[in-house]
Amino acid sequence: MGNNRQGQPSLSYSRLHCCPCGGRMRSMKITGLVQRIKSKEKRQGFTLIELVMVIVVIGIIAVVVTPKLLSVPDTRVRKDSKILLNYLTMAQELAMSRSESYGVCFDSGNSRYTVNKTDCTNTANIIASPEDRVSPLRVNYNSTLTITPSGTSSIFFDYLGRPTPNGITLEFSSASLSVTIKVEPNTGYIHEL
Repeated sequence: MGNNRQGQPSLSYSRLHCCPCGGRMRSMKITGLVQRIKSKEKRQGFTLIELVMVIVVIGIIAVVVTPKLLSVPDTRVRKDSKILLNYLTMAQELAMSRSESYGVCFDSGNSRYTVNKTDCTNTANIIASPEDRVSPLRVNYNSTLTITPSGTSSIFFDYLGRPTPNGITLEFSSASLSVTIKVEPNTGYIHEL
């Protein structure tokens, strides 16, 4: 093996390789590839960027999920108010469509209410549950219920949808949230405040 004009060793064709470089180019590429693979195998652990990205993602998830987990009583208040709003509307629609008195009777001692026909005195007047159409419709609630005017234990609607008593306010509350349902006097308009 001699030197070429630029001072680098010249290649000898006396080797039994098929390329003029004596296989050095191929062996250099393979050697470099093997070294890179070995260096990656030696590298254990995570880079700083990977760790920072994981921490950021965990932080975002924590910000989104934590308030939802901490507001279980608030969720109950919203759920209880929506269900009562729907049953008040159902009682009013039944009264108007059947030209009979329908309403909601409150049993605050047991934290429940029923949807009744004509009055609250007879349990036979409780309408059937829409779920099975057999059992009486009794709804339990998990929030604190305040009814205004105080002492009111029921609200009924006549064939025109007018409420008795004439106007009522129902408030479901927890430690951090309250939702108020208003039944307007004379018109019987039911809405959430």
